[in-house]
Parts: sequence; structure tokens; C-alpha cells
Amino acid sequence: MSKDYKDYTKEDWNKLDGWNWCILLSDQPQFAKYCNWNKLDGYDWRCLLAKQPQFAKHCNWDKLDGWGWSYLLSNQPQLAKHCNWNKLDEDDWSSLLINQPQFKDSIYYKGWKLMERK
Repeated sequence: MSKDYKDYTKEDWNKLDGWNWCILLSDQPQFAKYCNWNKLDGYDWRCLLAKQPQFAKHCNWDKLDGWGWSYLLSNQPQLAKHCNWNKLDEDDWSSLLINQPQFKDSIYYKGWKLMERK
């Protein structure tokens, strides 16, 4: 689409897919009022919320997998209250704890022997 966003019609907004929304709202959050949040998948949500956590109120948390949660919480640890910790496997925990070691005290952490950084 070659038009400027301010010139978009409802039809133009409807053409955007989840990834388009993620990219747009990451840099231009003022267009959120036009977003069809249902178009975003787990990958889109993790990328968007890592940059714009204020959109958490729109998120369908079930769409995030363990890796998505690990990535998201590495960038926005305050969103942990929404996390389905059961989705995280050893690799997800390892990545998360490298970036946010305070989660080692989580009641959901199972004390796996995690890969060590060399």
C-alpha cells in the first residue's frame, strides 16, 4: 500500500494482517484504534508487546507458546502475571533466566539443569 496511513479507509485497515499490525503498532501506536487484534498470532504478540506493552489488555495470551513467553518476559518481565508457566520447557527457561534471573525464584521453575553460558 503506497498511501500514507492517515489516508487509510476502513477497507485499507482490513487488508493488514497480524504481522503488518505488529510492525505498524511497534513504531506507530497511535493507529491502535483501527486494529483487528484477532489477526495477531503468538509471534506477532510477542514482538509487539516486547516494544509496546501497553497493548497487553488486547492480547489473547493463549496464542503465546513457551518460546514466545520466554522472549516476551525477557523484554517485559512485568507481564509475568499473565504467563502460562506450564508452556515453558527447559530451553525456554534457560533463555529466560539468562535475561531475567529473578524468575529462578518462581514457584513454576522446576530446577532443571539448564545449559550454561560459556
